[in-house]
Amino acid sequence: MLVRVLPLCLVAFVAALFLSQPAHADDKMTQEGSFVSYVNNKLLITDKDGKEHTYTLAANAKITLDGKDAKMEDFKKGNQVTVTTKKEAPNAAVEVDGKTK
Repeated sequence: MLVRVLPLCLVAFVAALFLSQPAHADDKMTQEGSFVSYVNNKLLITDKDGKEHTYTLAANAKITLDGKDAKMEDFKKGNQVTVTTKKEAPNAAVEVDGKTK
């Protein structure tokens, strides 16, 4: 009897653990646009409508350019970028992903 119940309990425990985890993807927002400048830890981009958006780069921000680790100084005006922020800090960039092509 214990041999039958133990696996069932284990499956139920794992399912409960998995379902109780918060959905972290829902707390992030993204903005796509064109890189304009990066000065004094401030990132400036323009969206497809030409509206400017300014972000402060988070200390632990993940920065990539063409899928490789990069520095903000590697970006050139006109590079396409996707800036990711958290909902609780919409002006702090936690990820910057750029493309040169």
